[in-house]
Amino acid sequence: MGTSELTVILRILTIIELFENANFYQNHLKFEEARNHGCPFGEKTIFTLALKDSRTKEWELSSSHVSAIQTEAIAGQASLATGPV
Repeated sequence: MGTSELTVILRILTIIELFENANFYQNHLKFEEARNHGCPFGEKTIFTLALKDSRTKEWELSSSHVSAIQTEAIAGQASLATGPV
């Protein structure tokens, strides 16, 4: 197996992980660390910084961390067919 095949497999596994465990990632320790270690942004802004620009719309429409994370994962899946997002 070449490097490119392994890259695709890793991306697929990451997409599945994000989608299936969105509840965990909505409260990821890194968000809390940012808030507690002098990050000048509020909780909502910190979360949206983790999203691609095009996925922040889902967050703005639903205010659902889980929905935004799952939308990010779905977009990642789509990018496998079309190239990088």
